Amino acid sequence: MITTLLLDLDDTLLENNIDAFLPVYLERLGAHLDALVPAAQLIPALLEATRLMMQNRDPGRTLQQAFADAFFPRLDVARKDLESRFQSFYATQFPHLRTLTRVRPGARQLVEAALRAGIELAVGTNPLFPRTAIEQRLSWAEVPVGDIAYAFVPSYETMHFCKPDPAYFAEVLGRLGRAPHQAAMIGDNPDDDLAPARLLGMAVFRMEEPAEQNLRRAQAWLTQAHEHTDPRAACEPAAILALLRGHLAAFLGLTADLDPDRAADRPAPHSWAPVEILAHVGDVEGEVNAPRLDRILSEDNPFLSAADTDRWADERGYRQRPVAAARQSLLKRRMEIVSRLEGLEPVEWQSPARHALLGPTTLRELMGVTVEHDRLHLAQLRAALGPRS
Repeated sequence: MITTLLLDLDDTLLENNIDAFLPVYLERLGAHLDALVPAAQLIPALLEATRLMMQNRDPGRTLQQAFADAFFPRLDVARKDLESRFQSFYATQFPHLRTLTRVRPGARQLVEAALRAGIELAVGTNPLFPRTAIEQRLSWAEVPVGDIAYAFVPSYETMHFCKPDPAYFAEVLGRLGRAPHQAAMIGDNPDDDLAPARLLGMAVFRMEEPAEQNLRRAQAWLTQAHEHTDPRAACEPAAILALLRGHLAAFLGLTADLDPDRAADRPAPHSWAPVEILAHVGDVEGEVNAPRLDRILSEDNPFLSAADTDRWADERGYRQRPVAAARQSLLKRRMEIVSRLEGLEPVEWQSPARHALLGPTTLRELMGVTVEHDRLHLAQLRAALGPRS
């Protein structure tokens, strides 16, 4: 059953020839900031910073942070002055770029049909722009956030990965607490939209011309999209690595700037607070998953005992942990595991073990269990924070 639909924006919901759009965008941005820095200096710095941002693989650094680290040091202008001019540009000049785009007949109907079917919607655009620019383009497509109850709208302020990295899709799904085989992606770009989503096991639909006809086809396709998912795909090493990184980014994104009171607030008496969820996942990584990984790779078919980790929440006083410390511990421990896994040969993923509950198993299967453990706690975290988090 498809629960979640990711919809690309440019040349899917909105007709926007990026090859025509970008030069005008850059020209007007350069003109708007010319009083601070010449366009001849600004534009190369912006393009290089964007390129580096798109290559970000650090789940602990948002795209906005990656861009800032690469962009502002290249210019001899105070950061706050540049940021103020950027904000002014998106408020006063960016709206005029609407004339370069066209509404796609059928886009609104597709969105509304998905909502009527009970499918949650996430915008599947590449988060290269700030939230305001993405919201404006959704408005130009006549599917604005004010009308459409999107479950998630990615932007460079909140996301850590870009397409075509499959971790982008893992992060979006992680924010929603969904597994790839529960989701579908509709987009126009085979390399950016479809291939990485398919790698995770999502159903995919390619938007082609004529757009109006294909939007109608996409609407019909949604009713059978579940037949095109592949739950087995998420168990492959490349997908597992993307999900481990994307889920980590989702944990960190959902809890960014979380104040201590809300972090420690349990939504129900027998549920967990956000900081308890973070601390639990981090401790499981460091004290269960990492030692198991060591044993599987160093011993011949080791026996792995089951661990009762749920009791740690009360025993260790997770609610009293500072949320920043819980986030940092999870980041450090998860990335240590990811770094080790990234260096494995394919045959090593098949290293055997005997688990007290699972019986005969492999490293790959156990890492798949870790991914599912993530998803359950991401859904729990989203519920604790509220559906619009």
